[in-house]
Amino acid sequence: MIFRKTNLVLLIFMIAAWDHFESWLEAKQLFLQKDQNNQETVLHLCDVLQKPEQYNGKQITVKATYRVGFENSQMYCMACLSEGYVWMDTAQVHGDVSSSVKKLYRLEKEGGTLNGIFTGTFYGPGFYGHMGTGKYEIKVEKIRELKLIGHTWVIPEVLPKKIRQKVCH
Repeated sequence: MIFRKTNLVLLIFMIAAWDHFESWLEAKQLFLQKDQNNQETVLHLCDVLQKPEQYNGKQITVKATYRVGFENSQMYCMACLSEGYVWMDTAQVHGDVSSSVKKLYRLEKEGGTLNGIFTGTFYGPGFYGHMGTGKYEIKVEKIRELKLIGHTWVIPEVLPKKIRQKVCH
């Protein structure tokens, strides 16, 4: 008789534990799905330029070098310069303006070359930017990890060697 009661108690305990485990497992899976969906993928700019039709009109996050100066706004990586000029439009940056964006706005007058991670909507191919010189455009909404690598805004092909070594490749 004691054996049956012990088995019954053990069976009830196992059913309750299994039910609790299933609930925990479901909650964990939902959490992991949410985490995976909220985690943004940082693309290399060259990957985007190799398949622009795949990204046209979509929000992307890219790691790249940005050249800014008088009537210049070019995002690039040395490995894919031949794919075309990417005009970067910062008019869409909204909300609380980060220190990275403030740094960027100051450099528009002085000129500079920076590395960073940029999130925005990608467009192209087409004619974008000053006098339609950009084959592609990214309307940036968020900028982070911005690092100044030089107070120069010359075209990438003629960058000084010291700065060229630090830009996106």
